[in-house]
Amino acid sequence: MDLFKENRAVFCLWAKMHAGDYEGVTVKQKNQETLIFMYEDRSATLIMHENGMHEEWVNDRYGDMHFYLHYEFKHYPLAVSFYRAMMKELTKKNAKHKERVLLCCSGGMTTSYFKMQMNNYLALSHAPYTIDAAALCDVPAIAHRYDLILVAPQIRYATDKLKETIKDVPIDIIPTDIFATYDCAKLYERIQDLYNKDK
Repeated sequence: MDLFKENRAVFCLWAKMHAGDYEGVTVKQKNQETLIFMYEDRSATLIMHENGMHEEWVNDRYGDMHFYLHYEFKHYPLAVSFYRAMMKELTKKNAKHKERVLLCCSGGMTTSYFKMQMNNYLALSHAPYTIDAAALCDVPAIAHRYDLILVAPQIRYATDKLKETIKDVPIDIIPTDIFATYDCAKLYERIQDLYNKDK
């Protein structure tokens, strides 16, 4: 075994052993190159490519990435510091979970505009929600990624069928006055009301 491969093998073993330094973290080795660390509803991945490049990232339960590093494995202490930064992000206690809301209309165009307006509004309000948009035909396939689905008023006829197909996600209709005026404040209030009602 050459020195590089030996160092990489040592680092892989070190990374697995030191996962135990972080309470609640479990680790599994997917293959020779890949370690996956799990913590609550988040995961971190460390890939040690044969060409000497390392990749590290942290994903939330939806697959959204919150941390990413790509570096050449030359200096062991530097790789250790990057590993610790990844684990710190993975186990961060104040990581805020954002509820995901899906807006849908017939083709997804109108709700895409509303989505942009809403995400800007929510960012300014520091609200714990993130908004996506989709065409009606795509909703059944992606519904599992969301905590709430809101249907545009012009396709309210599809609501009952959606509820028959999608059992685990609440579905509601956006009132016409809110949808037609892109009233972000009122839609935010409605989202909050629906969440409080569901609890």
